[in-house]
Amino acid sequence: MSGFSLQQEDVARSVQAAASRSLAVKRQLLAESGIESKMCQECLAHSQSLGAHWPSCQLSPDLQGAFESRHNMTATLDKDQQAVYDVIRDPVLWAELMFSYKTRWYQSEMLHCTAQKVVIRAGRRVGKSDCMAVKILHSAFVKPTKQKGERYTVLVVCPYERQVNLIFDRVREFIVRSPMIKDSIVRDISNPQRIEFSNQSVIIGIPAGVRTGAKANQVRGQDADFLALDETDYFDEGSVESIMAIFSSNPECLLWAC
Repeated sequence: MSGFSLQQEDVARSVQAAASRSLAVKRQLLAESGIESKMCQECLAHSQSLGAHWPSCQLSPDLQGAFESRHNMTATLDKDQQAVYDVIRDPVLWAELMFSYKTRWYQSEMLHCTAQKVVIRAGRRVGKSDCMAVKILHSAFVKPTKQKGERYTVLVVCPYERQVNLIFDRVREFIVRSPMIKDSIVRDISNPQRIEFSNQSVIIGIPAGVRTGAKANQVRGQDADFLALDETDYFDEGSVESIMAIFSSNPECLLWAC
């Protein structure tokens, strides 16, 4: 990864953007790929049982690879570029390479889901905060919906300021494990929580919960490309409405809610 360059990043992102696929293609790929992807298969079956549309996603990384190989979408990449692209596309591999962090099987499923909106319902002490920290940093590093030079905003919103601080503490713990990411930081402050990177990405933390006296007024007017919510069940209805209004200005915003 030490040979990572902006040129390779551009190639990887252009291929990933081209891999956006329709529901029909996703169904065909699942049927013909020969790859067992329990997560994607169960998601499709559940969506069909509800008569709902398939979530907006790019399928799991292994199925992405099968699709791209079948259609020669990465044929122009050399061996080194393909290796970089495979890591960039897969946050699990990326976390292992960047931070020497190995995920449990259910954490891998969380991180491999490429749906635009993801809701995670899991017990305490199972590693949700670690997953969120990895997802936040991976998104800030790769900027999946932006081109080079464009600003990419990750907005972390929790009902308690303490929880915002805990997530940023975990993010910083990961950062110090990676010289590449550590060296890319141009600004890091704790009050308010904000980390800026040389690739124009920024991570902002905001508490917003009526129960804690921190109403969601701070969220109003904010723009985001990735919205990370923790302790979501403690948000009141007014706070949720203010937070979700972000999708009015950016319908492509990614959402992770725990």
